[in-house]
Amino acid sequence: MMRIDLLRGDARAARNREQAIAKREGIARWAKSHPDRRRAAQARYRSKPGSKEKRAALDRARKERQDPSYIRAKKTHWLSDKGKAQVRAWRKSAAGIAWKKSDKRVSWEKAYAKSEKERERVRLKARAPQHKASNQRYMQTEAGKLMNQRRSHRRRAALRGVPSEFTKEQWGALQRAYDCCCAYCGAKKSMTQDHVRAVKNGGHDRIENIVPACKSCNSRKRDLEIPVAFKMFGVDTDAFWARHEAAVAKVRGEIT
Repeated sequence: MMRIDLLRGDARAARNREQAIAKREGIARWAKSHPDRRRAAQARYRSKPGSKEKRAALDRARKERQDPSYIRAKKTHWLSDKGKAQVRAWRKSAAGIAWKKSDKRVSWEKAYAKSEKERERVRLKARAPQHKASNQRYMQTEAGKLMNQRRSHRRRAALRGVPSEFTKEQWGALQRAYDCCCAYCGAKKSMTQDHVRAVKNGGHDRIENIVPACKSCNSRKRDLEIPVAFKMFGVDTDAFWARHEAAVAKVRGEIT
């Protein structure tokens, strides 16, 4: 019984909406064909008591709907789970089904298909293979590998809720401060970013915890604890941290 009542309510709402649209279209046709009578009717309406306040209220409501914060709030609502559920329910209702089959919706879709936005989407889709090949080539370069590594570091840090404040400029300055040498073996090779204390073990993603390391040392170190890793590489703890503090100070002085 409740379902029947809901369906009746949806049908009634659709019928009322169609009648309101037809009424507005009829008024617009009349106003266009009788401009003098339209102006006289407007003058009579404006002379009525309270019409000025009513127009002011309508103007305020229209300005509120055009306000960017109001638009953002509405967009946030319709993108939320509650808003999406309302949209799905409306599409299944009699009003939604009637709108889907209406001539107005069909004409709107045809106009959108011819619009510049749709043509741009088709062009981008046609160029997608070229973009994909270009991205793959970029990912093979040093800059692409660095970007991919930083993205992985930020993701792991975010998953563990630790700060991620290391920037590309800091990484370039840190490599120069170490003379592009590995912090563990001293080799002058292609450098990777190594967290002295692994993020998995509670380390943060800031410059104080990052050193340049060659791929071999970075792979060997993995997520070992600091004393174990230093012992494996034969690194003097005090000398290592003194050198790193000096490098960090040099980076901060260079960037700031």
